[in-house]
This record gives sequence, structure tokens and C-alpha cells, in this order.
Amino acid sequence: MSSSRSSGLREKTLTVVSVLLVGLVALAGFSSAARANLPEADPVPEIINVDGPIADTPEGAELLSLTARYQAQATAGETEEALELAKQIVAVSSQLWGEQSPQLASALTNLAIAQIDAGDIEAAQQNFLGAISMRELYSSSIIDPELMNPLRGLAKTMVAMNAIEEAIPVYERAIHVSHVNLGPNNLEQMDLMGALSRAYFELGEVRDSGKIRDNLYRLQLRNFDKESDQYLDAVLSRARWFASIGDFNSSLLAYKRYFTIVNSRFGKDDKRLVMPMVELAFVTDDPTTTERGDLSAQVQQREKERAIARATRVAEAHKDEDPVLYAQTMAKKGDFAIAFPQIGTPRNARIPYRIAWETLSKSPELIRVRDELFEEPVAVRLVPIVTTPDNTTNSRQEMALYQERGFVNLSFDVNRFGRPVNIAVIESEPAGLMDGIVIRRFRNYRFRPAIRNGSPVATTGMSFRHDFR
Repeated sequence: MSSSRSSGLREKTLTVVSVLLVGLVALAGFSSAARANLPEADPVPEIINVDGPIADTPEGAELLSLTARYQAQATAGETEEALELAKQIVAVSSQLWGEQSPQLASALTNLAIAQIDAGDIEAAQQNFLGAISMRELYSSSIIDPELMNPLRGLAKTMVAMNAIEEAIPVYERAIHVSHVNLGPNNLEQMDLMGALSRAYFELGEVRDSGKIRDNLYRLQLRNFDKESDQYLDAVLSRARWFASIGDFNSSLLAYKRYFTIVNSRFGKDDKRLVMPMVELAFVTDDPTTTERGDLSAQVQQREKERAIARATRVAEAHKDEDPVLYAQTMAKKGDFAIAFPQIGTPRNARIPYRIAWETLSKSPELIRVRDELFEEPVAVRLVPIVTTPDNTTNSRQEMALYQERGFVNLSFDVNRFGRPVNIAVIESEPAGLMDGIVIRRFRNYRFRPAIRNGSPVATTGMSFRHDFR
């Protein structure tokens, strides 16, 4: 491999997070899956009300012009231009209505949103706080419905600054405001509930996260018709949640419910079945999340094999009309053989990988997809990293370190069978605390190897970061 290629891989560090609690198995790598099927609680630009008399003034006309230009630039993704316009809007709003007004609160909210897009999180946080203070002062109420939007933004900045504990009461307040003003079963709170669940999950509070997910699921079932796509999405989201925490039993039941609905509404060969079946095949049961009634390993193995086999059959039925879906499914079939050696072997992955590579090599417009799938190694099995330090006889003072954030950075290569080799510590903090256990567990990771001319090849110069707290 060339040095430029190696450097490019190092820029794409594989990162997982666990919570450092002695005796707890953290679901390394699952947090991204749990986040992926939750709505984002993003603040939205607010409309600044300009009444008739002010609209006729030069300042009012300028504000309307600036606002229209700001919305256009923000929509087009022109971050710097939108930010400068948002600053001008704040200045003009201040001239028109003074230093305390609901209009200025909206202007500050919009400026904060632009600052988030520009990466200035601290400035955005201060402006969201300013907007919240103005709303509270103007309405003399802590449950003003206009507070929901800047509260969303404030919590988002806290999460971005890794102050997740502080974000939780902000999300909870926003949800309370929605309940008071819109009722306990309103759909406006869905994104807030999702973000709150995600925050608890990031802190390792899986049980609290799951309770919120349960409430979100019930809210969706209450509001969505059983024949609607939203209802179907809610069932699938439920299945993905159980998968993300390693609860194979519950995820199997939820996925099967999804399959039954799709079969009934769209037919047994509908494309909507493919990726959820692939997801089921890759669910890895974690004994710390299932209390009783665990399916046997043999039963789990059969269900996984059936899921990947049916996904392949359905995708193959659509390979002419949707070659990308077919190639992605074949790539996953190869991943399955690598991820679960008790079912297949890395050698069984060669044929589906070649089929996927050749399928995407038939036309120039598919080459980009092929490169995304096979240009670099892709993690296909992440294993729990037990968050018990190597030395359990540390002094009480040393034990205090376990409550702090830390990390372990590794360098490694991936051989053509998808195994990480030549693993070495680049840096860790606290030094030596988690090095040994992270290396031992990382040896059990498995990767889809890079593919060249349809065949797996070794890749060097990769890196891995394990964050813990």
C-alpha cells in the first residue's frame, strides 16, 4: 500500500465508546446503531414577525430582505454567508425592538443555528441561553411553547460539547413544555424523546434509555394508523433498538412483526424486507441485557442463517432493477461468513464478495458504490469491551480514575481474511489503564477486507480509538 493510502485510512479512525463501570459489559460499537434509528432533536429557524408599520420603515424592509437571503443561503448550505446574514439580522432586530424582545429571541435562535452549522458550538450555546432568557422574561412563564425550539438547540450544543449529563434536564424540560401546551400524546415531542433516549444510552444508562424508547413506541402506535408507513417505521425502529442493545430475543420478535406486516401489505418478495433481514442476521446477543428465556445458541444460529438466506433470495429477485441492493446484500452475506465463523468461514466470503464487486463493476455509475463498499476495510463484528481495568487491586485513589474519561488509540493492519493483526498502542489516557483489555478484545473484531479486482487483500496503516468513561 502506498503511503498516501495509509495516511488516508488513519484519518478514518474506527471509534467505539463504552462506559467504565466495574463489572459492566459495555456494548462497544452498538451506540452508533442505537443512535441511527432515533429522530434528531434539531432546532429549526424561526420566523421573525415584522408588523405593518415596522415593515414600512427602512429598517423593517432591510430586515425582511436579510431574512429572505438568510433562509436562501442556509437552505443552500452556504454556511459562512448564512452566518454573516444571521449576525446582521440580530443587529437590525436589536435596533427595531431593543435588547429584550421575542423578535430578538428568534433572531438569536437563528444565529445560534448558523453558528452550529459553522462549528462555533460555544457561541451557539450562549445565544441559545440568551434566547431562552428573553422568552422567559417576555412571557413570564417557564412553560412558554416558544421555549421548545431554543431548548432543543441548547441541549444539542451540550451534547456536542460532551456535557451529556447537563443536556438531559434540558431535554426533559422541553418535553415537559410540550406536554403542558400540546398534551402528553403530542407528536412534536418525538424528536426530543429520541434525543433524551440517546443521551441516556451514551451515558450507559441502558435501562433509562429503554424506558423512554418504550414510551416513544407507545406514542407512535397511539398516533399512527396500522396501515401507515409511520406505523411500520415504528415497529422497525423498535426492532433496531433491541438489536442495538444486544437483546436477540426481543429483536427477533420485533423484526418478525415487521416482516409479517410487510408480507401482508406488500408481498413476501418486497425490497423493504432485505436490509431488516440483514440486520437480524447480525444481531449479537449480550447476556447482560436479557434476563431470562434466552434462546439457545443453536436456535439463534438457525434464525440468523434463515434471515441472511432470505435477504439474499429477495435481493436476487430484484438484482436487475436494483443492482445496488443486490450487491450490498451479497457484501453482507460475505460479512456474515467473517463475522460468525461458527456458521461460516472467511473463505466462504470470497464468492459473495466477488459477485458484489463484479455487479458494481458493470457500469461507470456504479463504480462509486463499489468503492464505498470495498475500497477500505469495514468493521463487520464489534465485540463488547469489558470495562474492568487490568489491575483490580488498585488503591482507592487509583479507583477514582475509573470515573474519568479516557481513551486507547491503537494501530493495526487487516489481513485478507478480515482479522486485525500487528496491533499496537499508539497512545492511551490514563496510560496503561485499559491497554491490555482493549487489545485482547480488539483481536476479536472482524472486518470486511478491502477488495481489489474482486479478491480480498490485506490493508495496513489503520487506527482504532476506544473511548470510555
